[in-house]
Amino acid sequence: MYASVLSICVLACIVFQTYAADEPKIDIVPNTDPLKVLEGGELEITCKYSTKADKPNPNSLIIKRLDDRQGDISSAIKLTNLGFDTLRSTSPGVTAMDWTVITLKVSKSGSKLTVADTGRYFCIYEPDDVTKYKFFQKDVDVFRVVSPAEVVYNETSSKLSCVPEFSTETTDKTYTLAWTKEGSMSLGASLKDRHMLEGDNDQNLVISKPEWGDLGRYQCEFTFTTSNQKVIHNVDLVGPPKVNEKSFDPSKNYVQGDNLILKCPVTGYPYPSVSWLRDDVLLNAGDRVVINDEGEIVNGKLTIYSLEFSDKGTYKCMANSTYEGFQTAQATTIVRVKDRLAALWPFLGIVAEVIILCIIVFIYEKRRGKQMEDEADSPDYPANTQDHRADEVRQRSVRT
Repeated sequence: MYASVLSICVLACIVFQTYAADEPKIDIVPNTDPLKVLEGGELEITCKYSTKADKPNPNSLIIKRLDDRQGDISSAIKLTNLGFDTLRSTSPGVTAMDWTVITLKVSKSGSKLTVADTGRYFCIYEPDDVTKYKFFQKDVDVFRVVSPAEVVYNETSSKLSCVPEFSTETTDKTYTLAWTKEGSMSLGASLKDRHMLEGDNDQNLVISKPEWGDLGRYQCEFTFTTSNQKVIHNVDLVGPPKVNEKSFDPSKNYVQGDNLILKCPVTGYPYPSVSWLRDDVLLNAGDRVVINDEGEIVNGKLTIYSLEFSDKGTYKCMANSTYEGFQTAQATTIVRVKDRLAALWPFLGIVAEVIILCIIVFIYEKRRGKQMEDEADSPDYPANTQDHRADEVRQRSVRT
């Protein structure tokens, strides 16, 4: 008897588990709750309904929003009526025993996404019998950051700020705030001791005596306490283009056939675009002329292969900013192109001088030798010459 009861229980468990495993299920992505989204960014919610029903109805999967999170789901509004873009798809199973997955993705971005989109969202599957519908809910908090989109460079001080504003329906408003530069660089490594944080939760970043290297994109990163979700907002510190003339030689000497490489040492943010001129004529890329980006600087590098005499002249790099109101910065260098054998000319001159001198000495010695031979062969040349000084010496001796 006990064996029969045990068998019945085991069978019931198996049947129950099988039935439970076959129960339709619904998921909502992303799984963060509450989900934090910046106004003007992008909100995307995906609902997946899995079922083994013979004929599931894709149109029965809907997404609704309830502004009042304490309200009744029956008063929720379809997102298709709230300006959301929708994308619906169905993936049927290979066999009758496989799951059929209905997917509904909704999205809203840019200027259409505002703080008013804060609320409770529901993924709902409504079969023919609406009393048996399934749903999954998620809270979404859309908030804005009061911050200047751009801060213009100031030699004395520059102030960047990120002040959040939440909807009255937002439930989680506690957060910590951290500042970084270019997505990963810490302020200590970038600004050292030339910055300070002010305001609630360090909402303001003040840079004292900014340098040109401080220009760029800064991030204020919100980390919310409940969900541990991170949301990043960008603030740009912009400045006009500036060329470091000390890094740009005023003149360069090259030999015919060499390669000319010039880099425009310019700073500024937004990153400027460079134009190259030779003798005030714009240079364009060609067979020997190559213009590349140098890091973040557009067209910041000029290369001319196999220099010719016609390549000499005054070269100028002109940096232009996309930010309205910033003036153009420029730097010039004079490029001289010498003949490939130019370095040999001084040596060849010395060799020529030595050869000429040797020829002159040879000719002179040859003529002098011939002249002495002619004098020796002349009949008027005395054969013997009497030494009168010896006679004078003997006469003096006799007198003594």
